[in-house]
Amino acid sequence: MLFRSWVPFNEPTVFVGLTYCAGAWPPGFPEPSPVVSGICMMAPMVGNYSRAMANVALGHRAAARAIRAKYAAPIGCALRQPRFVFCAVR
Repeated sequence: MLFRSWVPFNEPTVFVGLTYCAGAWPPGFPEPSPVVSGICMMAPMVGNYSRAMANVALGHRAAARAIRAKYAAPIGCALRQPRFVFCAVR
């Protein structure tokens, strides 16, 4: 086996946000205005974001089934986690 673990989608929230909300990545289907694009990223149940995330989940599920049919390896998802640094305010 070439891989010890599998990640079918790397950072799906970033992929969907930059592709289907902002239109920055191909295929570049942005929301119609910057305001709607911001809403798309901040309110995940609205517009293109929720539809695209549902499709990513279906794709992940299909990939996981195909991988499990052939390999006995862990399958996961890489999520972007913002790093917060808390500072004392004087």
